[in-house]
Amino acid sequence: MESRAEQMPNQDQFAEERTLSDVISDIGWLVSSDPDSGDIYARITGLVGELIEFDRFSISLVDPETGSLEDIHVIDGDSPERGIGFGHRISGTRIGSALEGGRAVGIDGNTLDANWPGAEELVADGLQSILTAPVIIDGALAGVMMMAKKDPGGFVARDIAVVGGIALLISDLVDTECRNREAARELAEKKAVADLTRDVEHFLQASDSRIR
Repeated sequence: MESRAEQMPNQDQFAEERTLSDVISDIGWLVSSDPDSGDIYARITGLVGELIEFDRFSISLVDPETGSLEDIHVIDGDSPERGIGFGHRISGTRIGSALEGGRAVGIDGNTLDANWPGAEELVADGLQSILTAPVIIDGALAGVMMMAKKDPGGFVARDIAVVGGIALLISDLVDTECRNREAARELAEKKAVADLTRDVEHFLQASDSRIR
């Protein structure tokens, strides 16, 4: 029979569990209470970094028409403006199918080339492993949270489990981003139509004046 001391978790285990719970709670609170903060993505990145080690972090939208990734946030001290999958099409790929199915996926250095579009760009930057998690909105893949690191050993099972939960927490944030961008596109289209209509009217008025 185990003694009481043997049954109790050690202090390191307790501290780790408490940290995970606290950080997840902080992310949930941040997204629900301060979604319009200008630095919210940077703050989320900092919290994620308390749980998972990475050298590059990005959140991307998935274009519903092309299936390509569009960065909305990137953190990388070496290459701050380059995302993990920016501009690459994941729809129809093996990892894209996994993400569309709602599964977080880790890819290590041995399988990176075969499984991630644009892997050569990551390798050129010294990155060897990636971890991806889907952001599902209304049953469809709307975004991807990604992190990469230089260690070719990949991410552990705990990292994969944690990142899936975090992606779920930020889904409302990504949904708002999608809606704002769609509204901006519609506004731009309406302005373009209005500008074209005005130009045509001016042309017709000028033509009418010359005829008279």
